[in-house]
Amino acid sequence: KEWGSGAINIIYNYGHHHINDGHAEDEPAPDYRFISDDSSLGLSLYHTLRWSSTTLTAGIDFRHYGGRALNRYITDNSTDLIADRELYNLASYLTIHYQPGQRITLDAGLRFDYEQTSMRYHSHATVPYCFDLTMTQYNELYTEFKGRERQHFFEILPKIAVEYNTSVGNIYATVTRGYKSGGFNTQIFSDILQVQMMNDMMDELGVKLEGVG
Repeated sequence: KEWGSGAINIIYNYGHHHINDGHAEDEPAPDYRFISDDSSLGLSLYHTLRWSSTTLTAGIDFRHYGGRALNRYITDNSTDLIADRELYNLASYLTIHYQPGQRITLDAGLRFDYEQTSMRYHSHATVPYCFDLTMTQYNELYTEFKGRERQHFFEILPKIAVEYNTSVGNIYATVTRGYKSGGFNTQIFSDILQVQMMNDMMDELGVKLEGVG
């Protein structure tokens, strides 16, 4: 008995970076080194069943991205966190491909998508300032930006498409829903949740013509 076909795909990557930025000739050597770690993990599992004029595919996707950056001091091996970021995404989906005849093709799909992103951050700097020419020298202002942010959301993403084949090309129409996840900005004086999650319905109507010659 035929149970269709499927596959499992796994990808993993890890990086460790130890950086000495050096220093200007007239400045003392920094007493710290910049260190960063990053990793990514992806898992994709799907299975496809075919019978008559119908193809059914179900699958699960998982991905994780993470990374941190810090300064490690040479004298006592202590660390000063700059940023620590993680993103998790888990999704399941079901698609149906149906071809009732030689000319028309119907596709429908539904995807359930959950995403969570979080970040710890500690950004600080000394900013020199001078208001006018009467000030004989620059003053320094110490600024610090520290905290933790987290956001998550769940999205249901449908898709419907129809295509009609002619002797000179194809006519198709598609309606789908998608989203763009938000992001963080670690620059000082900035809004940490600078980009919020966005979603939208999208539709497309088109014609694909074959070359004549």
